[in-house]
Amino acid sequence: MHVVQRQRARSNGPVYRVCRRPAFVEGRLCPEVQGHGAAIYDARTDYYKQLREFIPKNHRKGGSTRDLLNFAASAAPRKAANYGSRAGAYARWWDGRKVKWTGPRQFAWESGSVEVSVNPEVVAAFDGVPHAVKLYFKKEHFSVDRANVTLRLLELAYGGSRSDRVLVVLDLAHDQVFESQESLAALDPYLAGEAASFAAMVRAL
Repeated sequence: MHVVQRQRARSNGPVYRVCRRPAFVEGRLCPEVQGHGAAIYDARTDYYKQLREFIPKNHRKGGSTRDLLNFAASAAPRKAANYGSRAGAYARWWDGRKVKWTGPRQFAWESGSVEVSVNPEVVAAFDGVPHAVKLYFKKEHFSVDRANVTLRLLELAYGGSRSDRVLVVLDLAHDQVFESQESLAALDPYLAGEAASFAAMVRAL
């Protein structure tokens, strides 16, 4: 996760922006801080970058599950197996449903001096039902607690229990689906506490 310190207009203190490739993939605030900035994202070391970018691109172009699987199969030999397994998991979740791309919008959750960018990779209607979908590619399991945090941020950005939109986190390495069935507003005090702790840790460096 990439954290950027910036200055808030008309304020004496810094604001710490928390983001990730498309952002907040981890479902938690950044644990790695280097100096007074943070872990710097480097696209050259982003193993799943091509697949992460192809999935929404494929939807925008009206592509199919076959197009996705063919792309994964064409990956470099060192990536082909991992790309194939994750593309297969996404294809199974997609399940041939008709897709109408709507696209993400800019949204940032703020608490004190911490700002978290919330950008799901896939924002589209599947068989007419609006979805906001966050993708997780790593081999480590995405825990229920982390999924709930991510789903709450998606709820704040895109609506959830009081709208027709379905909010989803996909753990592609383990073919696991986390879906919001009701509002997770009860997590807000926890999010605020984590943000305050993170800001205090950075200030102490």
